[in-house]
Amino acid sequence: MKLDLTAYLVLEPRLCADPVETARAAVAAGIRTVQLRMKDASTAERIAMGAALRPVLGEAALVVNDDAAAAVALGAEGLHIGQG
Repeated sequence: MKLDLTAYLVLEPRLCADPVETARAAVAAGIRTVQLRMKDASTAERIAMGAALRPVLGEAALVVNDDAAAAVALGAEGLHIGQG
């Protein structure tokens, strides 16, 4: 799958009343890539959130921030490695 980075959602669940609904609405509006950004979360928490997001993503790609183990466990289409 080629990542469409024209416009994508950087999802920080702490900033959303309902992160799954936020992702669903973004995908419905045409977003093709969702980046899961949970800076202070554990791998298990990232996996749980990613698993909750998967059903609403449809064909949209999932990119996980800074956690290769979570990205692999979720079968994510991408991994974002920050600058530090």
